[in-house]
Amino acid sequence: MASLRERALSTKTLVCLLQALQERETTVELRNEVSILGRIEIVDGYMNLTMTDVTLTTPNNEQQKYESFFVQGKQVRFVHIPDDINIVEAIKKQLNLIRGRGQYKERKQHKKALAQTLKIRQENLLMKERQQESS
Repeated sequence: MASLRERALSTKTLVCLLQALQERETTVELRNEVSILGRIEIVDGYMNLTMTDVTLTTPNNEQQKYESFFVQGKQVRFVHIPDDINIVEAIKKQLNLIRGRGQYKERKQHKKALAQTLKIRQENLLMKERQQESS
């Protein structure tokens, strides 16, 4: 669970775009000229990244492979956004998730379905009572 400060940072900066890239493979360039290709697993409000299946490329084009890799947010220079990502939609969706609106909509739909089920059960009970009275 993110702290209130992290949630505020996520909603007021483009960190929410990075959070929308979770579970996606992309390239992250660091301030020290290192390039990291891997799958983003976790992004927090401070832009710290945890990545898996990483290939790290140094400025000398030497490559190293890591199963898991942590990047401190202030070391990130650039993140490549995959071409198939609609940036505006990704930001809107992530902001709704951070603010809890996505969950609210699901809960509202669940409550509505539950209310309909209860209504149908009550109608069925009334019909059975009427049938028993008429017999």
